[in-house]
Amino acid sequence: MLGAAEQYEVEEEMTEYIKVHPDVTIDELDDYFEEIVPPGLPPCASEWEDDEDEEKT
Repeated sequence: MLGAAEQYEVEEEMTEYIKVHPDVTIDELDDYFEEIVPPGLPPCASEWEDDEDEEKT
């Protein structure tokens, strides 16, 4: 999940949430993540397409 937080560029928010809620469960953290990420693919998704293009050549 932390990798996803980095990809969606919400790593700071997730870290702060964990600091404020030290007893948070994984399910609660997952729910929070779902609340704060924007819809759609993460900003780095365009890099994935570039990687796929490079593999084909």
